[in-house]
Amino acid sequence: TLAGTVVQGPSFSDNPYAKLGNWYYFAGTDANGTELWRSDSTSHQGQLFKDINPEANGSSNPTGMIVFNDTLYFAATDSNGTELWKSDGTPSGTLMVKDLYVGTWLGYSHSSPNSSSPHNFSIVDNVLYFTAWQGEPSNQAYEWGWKTDGTANGTVKVPGMRGTPVKFGNALYYQ
Repeated sequence: TLAGTVVQGPSFSDNPYAKLGNWYYFAGTDANGTELWRSDSTSHQGQLFKDINPEANGSSNPTGMIVFNDTLYFAATDSNGTELWKSDGTPSGTLMVKDLYVGTWLGYSHSSPNSSSPHNFSIVDNVLYFTAWQGEPSNQAYEWGWKTDGTANGTVKVPGMRGTPVKFGNALYYQ
């Protein structure tokens, strides 16, 4: 259950949930795939909030949900790959913040979009930090520290922060 909510039909994923306003947001699965769902915790069932990846057999697989400055942030997959998304609590206000790893990976039998796969979300000193992959001119991908203010221009790589972050008190360290 999620704060007294029993999901009937779709199943919860192992992803965490976040509360924005009076709603709990989480990854739920039904015939649309695994997408962004929500519940007000009184109806005893969740409902599909937004089908982010409506392609046939597509799932957005939202993960890493965190609320920062009255906005829900998370990673989700669409035709751009797995990138940073946000929601103001309305379907029309749910959108990708920025494609951090632009381009296409060319495999042996097909190509697919590069994915930055944002994760390790953490709030320190009223700044939202996270880790994401990004390629280099050498075609190697590395995990970098990023921060965002919720805009594409305000989502930037943090100089010198590479690797896995560790939050200790109100400080963020990278190892």
